Amino acid sequence: MNRRVIPRHLHFRNPNPEMDWERMPLQVTSAPTPWPARADRAPLAGVSGFGWSGTNAHVVLEGYGAPNGAGRATGAARPVAVSLPASVGGPAQAAGGLAPRGTRLLPLSGKSAAALRAQAAGYLEWLDERESKLASDGAASDPLLSDMAWSAGIGWSHFGHRAGVAFRDAESLREGLRALVEADEGPASPKATKVAFVYTGQRTCGANVLT
Repeated sequence: MNRRVIPRHLHFRNPNPEMDWERMPLQVTSAPTPWPARADRAPLAGVSGFGWSGTNAHVVLEGYGAPNGAGRATGAARPVAVSLPASVGGPAQAAGGLAPRGTRLLPLSGKSAAALRAQAAGYLEWLDERESKLASDGAASDPLLSDMAWSAGIGWSHFGHRAGVAFRDAESLREGLRALVEADEGPASPKATKVAFVYTGQRTCGANVLT
């Protein structure tokens, strides 16, 4: 992508004679090919990997720099359409002018219903200790609340007894947490389901996992 060249397909020699290549809107690059320039957008590429172990992956890449190719990009590539979450100690608003979220989800979990209620109580105490640091409206987009919700979802392990509190502001978060603390048995946890493997019959395709 940096050199504006599509590499040749590895080990490709003879196209399948059963396919009507003249009528198909695709081409196998048997030789290094100049990357077509588009005036309306940056170059895009899809990279697929099919493993014999059943692991399939597909990555979409977007070039950066001048969309029409006038200026050579200074780098290899970057992931396309990345929306960065709020990070602890960093800004709650991701770069790129995205509108702040009006609602966020705080996931909670524990090894038992009692542990789940204890975690909800801990968050209530955490909120009370940081009351003065919240914005006046206490909205879900507040950096303190957004960092808390993101860290709970990404940075923690999640146990079998789970619950989630959707909140618009600090007050609705408190209401949801109080409901969990005051629950007698806590929310019911779904029982583990069986796993079924469906094999498609294609040698390079992995199994689809259904639960």
